[in-house]
Amino acid sequence: MSRYDWPAASQPEAEDDPGARSRYTRRFRAEFDPEGALVASREALQPQIPAARGRRIPRAPATGRQHLWQPLGPVEVTAGQVIGASRITGRINMLAVHTDGDRLYAASGNGGVWFSDNGGASWRSLGGFAATQFGDIKRPAHRNSCGSIAVAFGATAADDVVYVGTGETHHSWQDAQPGVGLGGYGVLIADHPATGNADDPWVREAKNLVGEGVCRIALQPGGNGVIVATTVGLFERPAVGGANNEWQRVATPPFDTLKVKCSDVLWTRGNASRPERLWVWVQDGDNAGLWVRDAGAAAFQRIIAPPTAAKRRGVMSQVDPATVPDQFFVLNDAGGANAPLLFRVSCSSNAQPTFTAVAGVPAIMGNGFGFYNIAVTTHPTLPNRVVLGGNTFPATTPDGTLLLASGNTNDGAVVVGDVALNGGVLTFGHPAPFTMVGVGVHADVHDVVWSNGGNRLWAACDGGVFRSDQPTKQVAFYAVNKGLAVIESNYIACHPTCEGHMITGLQDNGIISRRSNSFWDHVGDGDGGGVAFDPLSPVRHVRQFFNGRWASSDGVMSFPVTAAERNSASFYSSVATIAHRRGVAAGDPPDIQQMILGTTRVWYTEDFGVNWFTLPSGTASPVANTALDGFGEAITVCRWQSPDVGWVLGEQRLLRYQRQAGSDAGGAPGTWTTTEVVPPQLRPEGKEKKRPPVPPSMRESTVWTDVAPNLDPPPGAGQPPAQRGTLGAVYVGTIGKSDNDAIDTLWWFDGTDKWHATGLRAVVPAPVTAIVCHPEFPAEVWVGTTVGVWRGVRTDHGVNPPTWAWEGRVNGLPEAAVEDLAIFRDGSLMLLRAAIASRGVWELRLDVADVQDLTYLRAHDDDLRYRNRAVGKRRDMVTNRSWHGSPDVRPREAPRSRPAPSTLPWTRTTVGINRELLRRFQAALRARTGDPRVRPTGIWDGYFNEVLRDLGAPIMPPPAAANTVGINAAFWNLSMVAPHATAEAWGVGTPTEADLVEFSAPLTEGALQSASCSLPPQKSKVEIVVHHRGLDLMNGADVRVTLLKWIDPKKKNKAKWDDHTTWFSANVPWTGAVNDVLNSAGGTTAQTFGDGWSFVGTTNATRRKSLNGQTLDPFTPGIASFDLDLTGLKNNTLVLLAAVIRAGAGAAGDIALTPATLEDLAMTSPNVAVRSVRILK
Repeated sequence: MSRYDWPAASQPEAEDDPGARSRYTRRFRAEFDPEGALVASREALQPQIPAARGRRIPRAPATGRQHLWQPLGPVEVTAGQVIGASRITGRINMLAVHTDGDRLYAASGNGGVWFSDNGGASWRSLGGFAATQFGDIKRPAHRNSCGSIAVAFGATAADDVVYVGTGETHHSWQDAQPGVGLGGYGVLIADHPATGNADDPWVREAKNLVGEGVCRIALQPGGNGVIVATTVGLFERPAVGGANNEWQRVATPPFDTLKVKCSDVLWTRGNASRPERLWVWVQDGDNAGLWVRDAGAAAFQRIIAPPTAAKRRGVMSQVDPATVPDQFFVLNDAGGANAPLLFRVSCSSNAQPTFTAVAGVPAIMGNGFGFYNIAVTTHPTLPNRVVLGGNTFPATTPDGTLLLASGNTNDGAVVVGDVALNGGVLTFGHPAPFTMVGVGVHADVHDVVWSNGGNRLWAACDGGVFRSDQPTKQVAFYAVNKGLAVIESNYIACHPTCEGHMITGLQDNGIISRRSNSFWDHVGDGDGGGVAFDPLSPVRHVRQFFNGRWASSDGVMSFPVTAAERNSASFYSSVATIAHRRGVAAGDPPDIQQMILGTTRVWYTEDFGVNWFTLPSGTASPVANTALDGFGEAITVCRWQSPDVGWVLGEQRLLRYQRQAGSDAGGAPGTWTTTEVVPPQLRPEGKEKKRPPVPPSMRESTVWTDVAPNLDPPPGAGQPPAQRGTLGAVYVGTIGKSDNDAIDTLWWFDGTDKWHATGLRAVVPAPVTAIVCHPEFPAEVWVGTTVGVWRGVRTDHGVNPPTWAWEGRVNGLPEAAVEDLAIFRDGSLMLLRAAIASRGVWELRLDVADVQDLTYLRAHDDDLRYRNRAVGKRRDMVTNRSWHGSPDVRPREAPRSRPAPSTLPWTRTTVGINRELLRRFQAALRARTGDPRVRPTGIWDGYFNEVLRDLGAPIMPPPAAANTVGINAAFWNLSMVAPHATAEAWGVGTPTEADLVEFSAPLTEGALQSASCSLPPQKSKVEIVVHHRGLDLMNGADVRVTLLKWIDPKKKNKAKWDDHTTWFSANVPWTGAVNDVLNSAGGTTAQTFGDGWSFVGTTNATRRKSLNGQTLDPFTPGIASFDLDLTGLKNNTLVLLAAVIRAGAGAAGDIALTPATLEDLAMTSPNVAVRSVRILK
């Protein structure tokens, strides 16, 4: 049972391989009964309880507070792997953009449809977090997998009709799958979804396309027809649409019988000189190529065919439905590292259209990624100006610098060029050379779209949505991902004692580390697979890129495998770490960390990857002899049962690795043996007609997905958990078998010799994707599936087989695939974490049943305000933590005009540039130019360098290299004038939490004994970041904030900034006055206090702020800003800042602080947070 049921008590690694990822994912994630699985996932849900005020929290419906999932983010990811390190999100497959460039819809890979009405400045989900009632399947789990989108735009968003083709189309499968291989659920249609109030605005049609993908939707120009190109052919909507109808194959040959992938479709308007035409690109088979049908024709005609075309993916430049085109372009993947094929199709008359091959096309598809990232579009008024999209492409600046993202990688391939005859040959990039304009765009481009008459260009890619307002310039794209929360988490690792610290491996976007629910930091490049902390020193972690490519966060790991072994490893796999005691007395802390990970054999290390052994032989780094210790297939999961026992899983193999007790006393790795632990292969004897039926077996499932040891509680205090039976009990998850309901998706091994089906498939017919147990509750198992999380409780029946009681735990959890599960346990606090496809990371408390609404400030970076007292040790689990470095109290210098520094001129290579001076200049430059490409980070990277060039920064004279751009006094002074000189770095309005972090001087928690930050003796600002969680939203008008400061009033022996024992240590004298100020209607109090304490602000209006106009939810904190004047303070003066909040309407929200020390208030009260400041001139 759960706690709440008890009574109270380097470059290659920076890249990606989408093809290999898809081959891995599709085998593990086949969805054999999507409708049944969805019904099961909703049976626990009662009619939705509406949120208390206005809009609902952006999540799935909640039945109440009991067992309520809470999001942990992220909404945004900072420091993305793009040139310029802008903010990223998950994969966007297609865009639909109104010609005005303000209204646009984004179809995300696995996160549903999103809408922006302000040119991408902010986004919101269209029904992607809501669910229908359990008996209604119009909102399938897999509707959030989007392959395509089309919009019949009206005069306003209230007139838009939106069509969504569900199911990703990049790979060859035919079953609904989450993650990269998530199939679809037909076509979703909604009338004005952006302006309606429905939780679920979508009507599902084309139910016969379940499990497939829709590559493109073509809307008939000026008509009502709708045709879709899919992974299994060409389909059209019936004349009368309707929920759950079936769409028919286009009746015109050859598409009446063609069942191969059609990767694109285009419907062009006709006029007096030419007919309306339908164009289709067939990707595979004997019919590959471009086909066209004139309106009313009896058959399609093939215009482009192999060998001129490749039997690979092709896409067409889409045409404004209001126009009658004379031509368009087709981009065709040529495979491998070859340049794609480009064709210009002429269609300006009644005659049969013709095509011309275009020469000079650059190799933009990487090494064989054209099946995954390929896009083409044509300028709306310049018909021969073409934009090509692909994998990545190099960009060189006018001064000869190669622009590179972190990991030394190129940015997304977005190439603009004109097409014209060159010596009689139609050529791309003529008469002027083509331009790589994708600088600032994440790798892997899926769509490119023009708007604003050709003055704006959009790119959809693996990092979200990017916009260029100067489409022919090399460095013009910038990220527009605010609020676009579609990050795709694969694996998650929790710090062992700090509940707020975790990392997750992302599909397409490397490794991220949690900063808050609203944003996480990008801390590792490339793709992101398995992750784990060092159990003895959890300030570092190990991470997988993909296949056998692994690294540690501190850089010590070196993984000595051959290229062949590395590439034969599973695309994603888990890694296991555990603490071990060797050479110390029983009861002493462990002194050894152990790690195992898998390729096609098991690798073992005790020094975080400096030295390796393969098991079971224990041979040290046998790099060349890959046959030694072979597992027999690619390893997908490694789990420790104890320091001497590990379980290792492949797609259909399970081995138990055991070390002889004490054999490692002399050092690693000890003596190991293996045992294969699988159900026996039953072959009944006798004549076939008289044979008894073969009982269901786990062997009948073609893929085993996860393994989890099922330990018993420790037999005594200070002892480790106990194994059950002679070998140890484990659970194994599978994908089941689509044509045999008797093959379960979860099996239990009793620890000795028997396997039992748990009956999970009968409850939820969906593949198991993740399993976790905890030894304190050995009868309990938590299981992630492609539609949610289930809790099972085992009951033993002596000699008879055990049984399991199952219940869905989906209250508030997004209806999507659960990619990983992890349990955090420290003291009495117990939390279940789930990594959700395109929905980030979510959390369920297991130590209490009900989640109460809480508006709070954090004591330190890793505090979630679950405990009575915030954890007191840092992430190393040894050093005492600071109580006066809250990340939610954020002091900074107030914006002020800065004279041109005497050290000017500066260039990118100038040593010793003051980062804060540069940040102030960047903020002023952004305010003067209104250019969103200028990001006031205080960093001068290649992206900013080229933005400077574009904005007219001067070219430096010799001895600077030719074309070196810089900042001199004249250029500085151009922006450093009112009002630009004092503009906020984020512009006007309230900043986001990510804005505060990226665009202000770095703030750290700091050491316990010293001030956490420093400020000059001048005017400053202090932002207070207020968080909220629970069932309901919090109206910012009901949140009040005040800020106090302490400056030692003593004349002698003043508090020292570097000795916290000299700081104010008595009970604070202001609790009564603060209660009055925050609880009273006018913010008044008659109480006074001294001892160096005072309110920041001297009037009722300045000493108490409200968050009026803001709405707080678990994704969105509120922010209050205070003016703080430090003018006249002496150098090295210590200032303590204490923020206090009150939240809630009426008397129920009143606070009643009682006198206590500042440290105790900061560490125990969610209403109080503290920041220490040193005055430094």
